[in-house]
Amino acid sequence: MPSAVRAAIQIVNTTTHGVLSNAEWEEFRGMTSHIEDIKASGKSRWSDFVLMSMGILHYSSAKEKFTLEEDVQQIFARVSDMRGQCQSFLVLFADQIFQILSNSLTLIASTFDPLGLVLDPFVACANHSCDPNAFIVMDNQHLSMRSLKAIAKDEEIFISYIDTTYPFSRRQTELKERFFFDCKCTKCVQGSTLNEDRWTGDPRRMPKNWKRYCQVIRDTDPKFAKDVQEEEDLDEINDSDKAMSIIQDWAFHSLKTIHDKEFAPAKIAVNVERIMDVLAQTERCPVYRQPYPSARHELVQSYSHKANFFLAWSHGAKTYFYVDPLLYPQTHHPLRVVHNANLAMLTLVVSTDLSWREHPETKEIDFGVLVYYLFLEVVANIEKSHGKDNSFAKLLKRKFDQLTTDMTRADRNAVMKLERRRDGTWRQFRKFADDVYP
Repeated sequence: MPSAVRAAIQIVNTTTHGVLSNAEWEEFRGMTSHIEDIKASGKSRWSDFVLMSMGILHYSSAKEKFTLEEDVQQIFARVSDMRGQCQSFLVLFADQIFQILSNSLTLIASTFDPLGLVLDPFVACANHSCDPNAFIVMDNQHLSMRSLKAIAKDEEIFISYIDTTYPFSRRQTELKERFFFDCKCTKCVQGSTLNEDRWTGDPRRMPKNWKRYCQVIRDTDPKFAKDVQEEEDLDEINDSDKAMSIIQDWAFHSLKTIHDKEFAPAKIAVNVERIMDVLAQTERCPVYRQPYPSARHELVQSYSHKANFFLAWSHGAKTYFYVDPLLYPQTHHPLRVVHNANLAMLTLVVSTDLSWREHPETKEIDFGVLVYYLFLEVVANIEKSHGKDNSFAKLLKRKFDQLTTDMTRADRNAVMKLERRRDGTWRQFRKFADDVYP
């Protein structure tokens, strides 16, 4: 069953058996439910929720506790969106689903790997901004809001309900479909003028190559090509930006398909490489424009799962220099810190393999210096990004202390030698990242 349905069943059962207090239940009931918006959005979508409501009715102990027109209807909507939010019991349960979807967050590890759903009525009160001043971090059963920038006394705290690195139109569409509002935050009022919406390169090159990219799309995902064909004649498109928008939509669609089908790591790598290759060959999609960064992150993860650590490290290097500084300008942004921590660990693994240390592309890199300063950068930012008591932060600090002891033996001269070799190592590291393709 969908996560929101299971969450609704759990709330119904815990309330029925007195595990959830009356105060907690009332706090939950006070959260927003977009049930009327869902009803108005279309019969098909509402039917899906009616079907899910039947599952709650069948598998929970609702009949022992709730009355026809009241509480159960509220549960589902309050837990259902992962962030912020039928003529009988079915309507009652449908509203509970909407509350879950409209107000819950994705339960994550400290490394931002998704685990499930978490619902906190207080956190659900935080409004959205595509330029938030706070970020949600979780650690076991603890949740904290970490500041991304200075927040003045009495200033409102904003979090993001979606991935704010997406282009303007995609952010607007996602917020409208999932949360039923048009975003007018400080970022969105600037429209499609920011880095997230800029193409690079010479637009005159694109029309000559469009049919080739169109053919790749048709071969890779005929259904997507058919859907696009209904709106645009793919063979007749000669506007570069329009062509790029279609390729971008195909790339987003393809990445979602990979997640939905839960491919094995090897198959994920093949499919993601194809997506990135198409984006690279357009010569108009910068490496920091979505979904290029998301695809690269998927590639790092799939290579790591396949124990192909050198390729995972290579793409992590590209992200370190040319993606994250633009997407997450704060050095203590939790996602940037996690990416850097992953890169530091991959560097440590690669550095133990002599074959890679002697590889023509990397033999000029001093891996000892690189490992030390990557970990140093992470440790310098992780208390601000995750908190000093965070288990992930403690783990990395212990790792860095051990690394420092092994490399320097508390010898100040050893540290000074590392410092003298740092600039040269970083130049070689960046040079290596320049050549990573796609």
